[in-house]
Amino acid sequence: MRVLVTGANGFIGKNLTSYLEKNGYIAIGVDLRSGDVVGDVTNMNFVLETLAEHDFDSIVHLAAVADVKACIEDPYSCYKINSFGTLNMLELAVKKGVRRFIYSSSANVYGIPLELPVKETTPTNPRTPYDYSKVVSENLIMSYGRNKALPFVILRSWKLFGEYDVPTTAVSRFISACLRGDSIQLYNAGRDTTDPYHVENYCHAINAIS
Repeated sequence: MRVLVTGANGFIGKNLTSYLEKNGYIAIGVDLRSGDVVGDVTNMNFVLETLAEHDFDSIVHLAAVADVKACIEDPYSCYKINSFGTLNMLELAVKKGVRRFIYSSSANVYGIPLELPVKETTPTNPRTPYDYSKVVSENLIMSYGRNKALPFVILRSWKLFGEYDVPTTAVSRFISACLRGDSIQLYNAGRDTTDPYHVENYCHAINAIS
């Protein structure tokens, strides 16, 4: 099976493309600066012409601005990349008649959860532009599923960690602090909680639904 992976040079993308190739897939990596195909998913001509020239069975759409602070500072770019980029990829998915469109959303759509434990039916409660961009994208995808019969899966990941993770994320900082014998710095008075899990488990899930 051939799988098109956007954001292939990011933390999840690097792990996923490696995992897919080890498991017999042909992964076509798409990224802004380097990859099997180099280009911008916000550019409709690139998506509907350049990417459309390639043969693939499924799309895993990871490409996004994931830096919450950057999204707060520049919400326009956040929505342009995270939401309009997704819209372009949905058009490509319909044009190519893919077997599955798999979208990397986020548990951030729940914001401060309105109930615990969180379930798929828990109402969204976004706070930042990043959160809202994921909610917007999820609704775009569900619209294409309903109106264009596009098969899709939306994954709302909690805190992933593993190889290629950036050093500023929580798990990386906690591990580094422990190795140095430093105290672990918590934000928001330590009230925030999450369920970290290894990125390979995320890859297993994509393997199961591709």
